[in-house]
Order: sequence, then C-alpha cells, then structure tokens
Amino acid sequence: MWGFETLKDFLQVLLVPIILFALGTIIPRRLESQKRKNFLSLIKLELDKMEPIPRHKDDKNKEWKWHQHLKKRFIHEQIFESPSRNRDFILTLPPDFAYNEAQLWIHHEKATTSTGPALAEEGASWCDSLKFVCSFFDGKESGKFYDRVYAPWEKLVLSYHPDLQTTGRLVPGCRDRANGHDENA
Repeated sequence: MWGFETLKDFLQVLLVPIILFALGTIIPRRLESQKRKNFLSLIKLELDKMEPIPRHKDDKNKEWKWHQHLKKRFIHEQIFESPSRNRDFILTLPPDFAYNEAQLWIHHEKATTSTGPALAEEGASWCDSLKFVCSFFDGKESGKFYDRVYAPWEKLVLSYHPDLQTTGRLVPGCRDRANGHDENA
C-alpha cells in the first residue's frame, strides 16, 4: 500500500502524526474560545452591576464628582488596569471591544485626579466607551444595558457637567456616538 508494508506502518508514519497535528491545532483554539466566552460572560455580569449609586447628583454634597458614584470594583476592571499581566485574557476579545473596555477604565481612573473641564471630558469619554460596551452586549444601539447602565451614567455625568450638552460633546439620547458617529452633527 503506497510503499508501506503493513497497515501499521501507514498508521505510524502518516495517520498518527496527522491526527496529532489536528488535535494540536483544534484544542488550543477551543480553549481560547472558551476563555473568551467566559471572560465576556464575566464582563456582562459585572456590567449589569455598574449602575451609579446614587443614581442622581446629590446637591447636598458639593464635593462629590461623577466618578464617585461607581461604588463597586470589578474583576474585569483590574484585568484591564494591568494589560501586560493579563494580555492573554484581553487578546481573546474582539479588538474594538477590548479597546473601549480599556478606555472605560482609563477615563475612570483619570477622572479621580481631574478637575474642571478635564473632569468633564473624562466623563464624556467614559460615557462614549460605556455606550460602546453596552451596545456590544445589547447587540444594537439600545437595549437592556443601554437603558439600565449607560442612560443613568449619561444623565449623571450631564448633571455634573451640563456644559457637555451645550457644546454637543455629550447629547442625551444620541444613540450613535458609540460607533464614532454623531447623528446630531
């Protein structure tokens, strides 16, 4: 049989290496796919818990800033804060999603040390990234995450920085900004 004396020779020389090669390529891809699925599930679960607390600006406490309404810390936040240590997790995600998720936490962190117009811009940028992440999980421009998570944050940031609406930087209900378009422009 094609230069092989027995079926055993054929199996040892061709079939076994081909099967091992196939398994060697399929198993890592399946593991990576499962890792991505689990990581996205974690982010989705945590996103559901990211509503601002309290949901509205407290006029009694003048020292508060919008970013202080995020009371909880999240596992995926810590992963994105250390991208070099967690690159395997991050690289399993779709690139646009990973970028916006990273930007979300960068803008939140910058907000903790910003004041005035810089704080307002960090709030608008936080909202831009949050809108993209919510739209990713909703599968469209609006849905459960948009209504439950994004809309309250947008309203809260605008209550602290109404000038964002005046300048057109953050427009309530403008649902296309997460994709880089502004339908009101």
